[in-house]
Amino acid sequence: MSDLPTIQKQLKKIVKIKNNFTRSCKRIGSKGDGADLRGALDQLENDYDTQSVIIQTSLKTLQASKNIVRKLKEDVKRIHTEMETSRKSRALAQRSHPIRRNTQHVSNPFADQSDINASQQQQQQQQQQQQQQSQQNNFEMIQSNRLQVERAIVQEQHNEIQTIQREVLQTADLVKDIAVLILDQGDAIDDAEENIEVAQHRVVRGVGELAKANNYQQRNRKLKCCCLIIGLVIIAAITVSILLTTGSGGGSGGGSGGGSGGRL
Repeated sequence: MSDLPTIQKQLKKIVKIKNNFTRSCKRIGSKGDGADLRGALDQLENDYDTQSVIIQTSLKTLQASKNIVRKLKEDVKRIHTEMETSRKSRALAQRSHPIRRNTQHVSNPFADQSDINASQQQQQQQQQQQQQQSQQNNFEMIQSNRLQVERAIVQEQHNEIQTIQREVLQTADLVKDIAVLILDQGDAIDDAEENIEVAQHRVVRGVGELAKANNYQQRNRKLKCCCLIIGLVIIAAITVSILLTTGSGGGSGGGSGGGSGGRL
């Protein structure tokens, strides 16, 4: 996996290669042009291609937000476009200024030494100016890339903060809804608890009443049995007295009849 600082270093390296290639292309056709310059240009192109492949691979494994990856890809695409432009310029310049084989640079022994020194100083100044300009361009590009990456990071953090804020608000609303439900259910629970207490009290009273009714029922059974026995005793007594009375009356009547007959 690649990280952001590594890719930034790779971008600095590829920008440096591209600037060196562009600066060297401008020397085609000048006094410094030759096989060495063309070979150096070929080497710079190879270095650029190698570094480009490395950056593309690093971007695929970069662990960063989509905005940062998209911005880095845009930077790589812009650098690639500038490099292709420099390559086309090199091709045109090489066709216009082909290398002459078997030619050697022969200095003019009659040239004025002061002119040679002035020419050398002028070339050195031009090279220094080109180097300074290249360094300035590299610095500006690096600063621009850094600012753009920092802006992308800040934007990503801002988006994450907004997402967290929305989630917090949603959680607060959910907590409020739950609190309202708890309050509503609390009243219902209180009512249910009160009803349970009343029902329990009534059940206890009902059990007591059932116990009393059972006692009354047992007492009534005993009372009924006693009343039944007393009734039977009374009925038996009445029956016996009736039988005795009836027997006594029959005996008295028979005696009286016998006496009357004797007298006659």
